[in-house]
Amino acid sequence: MWIAEADDLAEATFLESVIALMEEYGCDFCFTDSAQIGSDGVQLASSYDYYFRTVDPSAFSESFVMPGRMFLERFLSQKNIILNVSAVVWNRVVLLQTLASLQDELPNYRVAGDWRLYTEVCAQDVRVGFVARALNRHRRHAESATHTRIA
Repeated sequence: MWIAEADDLAEATFLESVIALMEEYGCDFCFTDSAQIGSDGVQLASSYDYYFRTVDPSAFSESFVMPGRMFLERFLSQKNIILNVSAVVWNRVVLLQTLASLQDELPNYRVAGDWRLYTEVCAQDVRVGFVARALNRHRRHAESATHTRIA
């Protein structure tokens, strides 16, 4: 399942690349790096590598698959390393079960609801995949939660 936000863009190979990794390694969710564009479509950055390096200088330089609990401990326990929900493809069953388990909690979040979802999924027995290519473009608006926190 892919939750593609209406103002983001994806490369033609986005789904093919992510689904191939998911199928080969049994990932329950997989995400890619993202380029960032402004509200006018002008590229702001070709990657989130500068942000990834604040958590681990080299971990996101190559594609990987790892157990969810390890991903949670190494990365999500420090900060939300998945900055673009449009960069994520989910195993539908895992996503729907987790959303159901958080249905009373998630509506209370004004920010970081996605981070909460990722941490809950990773606390389960799942596999997380990362494709180390910017296969989508995250549109950043000056007033967005992402932009105001990492700009």
